[in-house]
Amino acid sequence: MRRFPLVTLALAALALLAAALPPAFTDALQFDRDAIARGELWRFLTAHLTHFGVSHLRWDVFALLLLGTMAEGKSRRDWLAALAVSAPAITLLVWALQPHFTHYRGLSGLDCAAYGVIVGHLFRDGLRARHHFTLALAVLAFAAALAKCAYELATGTAFFVGATTAFAPVPLAHLAGVLTGALVTMTPFLRQPATRRRDGTVQSATASRAPGSP
Repeated sequence: MRRFPLVTLALAALALLAAALPPAFTDALQFDRDAIARGELWRFLTAHLTHFGVSHLRWDVFALLLLGTMAEGKSRRDWLAALAVSAPAITLLVWALQPHFTHYRGLSGLDCAAYGVIVGHLFRDGLRARHHFTLALAVLAFAAALAKCAYELATGTAFFVGATTAFAPVPLAHLAGVLTGALVTMTPFLRQPATRRRDGTVQSATASRAPGSP
């Protein structure tokens, strides 16, 4: 039975609610470099819920519903962990490494985090079952994300939305999302003993003894 995507739907609803607010309220939620410098730190998180127009919102929510539902179907815990890590990490990286962006909005970085969770589970499944096709699929999926970010960096246009004057793509945010989603998903798995990763059980490290043996 598929898990109901409660987290994904709640996040989509919050984005739609932010879009329905009066512009002054939406502006108070976006990433604004000057406002953050004045101490409005909540914008590091709430920026993901705001968008530059209906087209931007439509694409981001569509991707969230698709990728977030898949990620949550794999593991709600991994999806929540990816959100908790990627939401502040993405905007902090934009703040630190891309000072030319005075404003930032959009769910696309979190959409990419959901994609990273899916890729991380492909890697996990391939490693656990030693299934070369699944591992190859994981590598191709990760390479596709890198290629998308490279295209956006080279052209200055969003891969799916295309050229627009409303906003500029932020490939760093997309890359950070994919990486954090995949790393959050893979790290606990890689820390497990090799025997558990292989067959889902933990084998005893000591041999059983016959009754009465020293």
